[in-house]
Amino acid sequence: LQVLVANLTVVFLSWMIEYTAGFGLVAVTAIMCAVGVMMFLLPPVPGVPVYLTLGIVLAAQGNETLGWAGSILYSTGVGLVLKLFSSALQQKMIGENLSHYVKVRQFVSINSTLMKGMHLVLG
Repeated sequence: LQVLVANLTVVFLSWMIEYTAGFGLVAVTAIMCAVGVMMFLLPPVPGVPVYLTLGIVLAAQGNETLGWAGSILYSTGVGLVLKLFSSALQQKMIGENLSHYVKVRQFVSINSTLMKGMHLVLG
């Protein structure tokens, strides 16, 4: 299943490259941010194709206005902000809301020896 999802992700992102070829940098950034957040929120989707697509699409779109070095830095910054935003979204919007359910806490094994040890080390 993981291999199938990874291959479908690459095909979808290749289609996105073709679809956004005629748009401006701001529009492509907005589209890629929306798609990137959705892809990062899906657990079976690997992150590497999202980063690769950001690097290809945003660097190609920003080449004329920012130059190659600027567009590469721009796509790297967008990828970093996108991943950090998605991680915060997962933790605050999903994890924090589900942490009150006993079944979820039991599934995560919050009272296991490993988790208690991690709490002592990190806390």
